[in-house]
Parts: sequence; structure tokens; C-alpha cells
Amino acid sequence: MIKDFIFHNLKKSLNNEFQANTNNKNCMRAMWRAVITQALIDASSNSRKKSLRIHRAKSRKWLLDCDEDFLTVCFLADLDPLQTQEKIRKALDRNCKWRRDSL
Repeated sequence: MIKDFIFHNLKKSLNNEFQANTNNKNCMRAMWRAVITQALIDASSNSRKKSLRIHRAKSRKWLLDCDEDFLTVCFLADLDPLQTQEKIRKALDRNCKWRRDSL
């Protein structure tokens, strides 16, 4: 009986720890995906300010070059870098418009 009680408490404790780690992993993945999303937003900016045009160019370069930083962010975001870059290219070709213009 004591053995069952100890086993039950251990199982409950491990389950709680696993749940906390899973939630933490999901939060971290969401944060790194947000980094990519923000870079995409920056890369599609139409601002005429010189500083924002420079920032837009840097964002595009980061998104389209397969450098170590981009690969690391994709890894942390649990995304395939090549598929992600393909989707980014298509989005930038549409100037990141999510809908067609009305006729």
C-alpha cells in the first residue's frame, strides 16, 4: 500500500514536470516563430524613411540568406529552414499581402 502511494505520487510529480517542460517548450517555440514573423513584417515595410528602408533590406537579407543565425532561429522555432525560406520568398513576392486586392 505504501509502495502504491509512493509510486502514485512519483508518477504525478513526473507528469507535472513533463507538463511544465512541454508548456515551456511550446512558449519558446512560439517566441522564435514570432521573431521570424516580425522579420517578415519588417521586410515587407513600404516606409520611405531611410532608416526603415535600411532595416527592410537587412530583414530581407536575413530571411533569404541561409546564415547561421537564421538556421538557429528555425531550429528553435521547430521549423525546416528550406521550407520556411520558400514560404518567405512567396510571401515577399506578394509583398506579404494575405488577400487579393478587390476588383
